[in-house]
Amino acid sequence: MTAAVYDALKKAEHFLEDAQFNLGGGKFDTVANRAYYCAYTSIKALLLAKNISSKTHSGSHSQFNKYFILTGIFDPKYATYLSRLYDLRQITDYDFSTFIDQESAEMAVKYA
Repeated sequence: MTAAVYDALKKAEHFLEDAQFNLGGGKFDTVANRAYYCAYTSIKALLLAKNISSKTHSGSHSQFNKYFILTGIFDPKYATYLSRLYDLRQITDYDFSTFIDQESAEMAVKYA
C-alpha cells in the first residue's frame, strides 16, 4: 500500500469518526456530509491503488463503477450506497430549506 492510499484511508476513517460523533450530537446534516466524504475518500483510495485518477466527484463515481462494480470486485449495492450518500450530501450542502432527519443520518453512517 502506498503512502497516498494509506493517507486517504486514514482520512476516510476520520470522516467516519466525525459522522458517528455528530450522530450522537444530533447534527444530522453534518453526519450526512461526513459520511459521504468517508465513502468518497475510500473510493479515491481504491482508485489511487490502481493508479486511476479523476478530478471530479462524478468522474470518481464513474471510475469506481467501471473498475470495481462492473468487474464484480464489489457488490453493486455499494454503488447504490455511494449514490444515496452523494444525494444526501447535495441536500445538506445546497438545499437550505431541507434538513436531514435522524433516520437518514443513521442510514448514512451505515452506508459509509
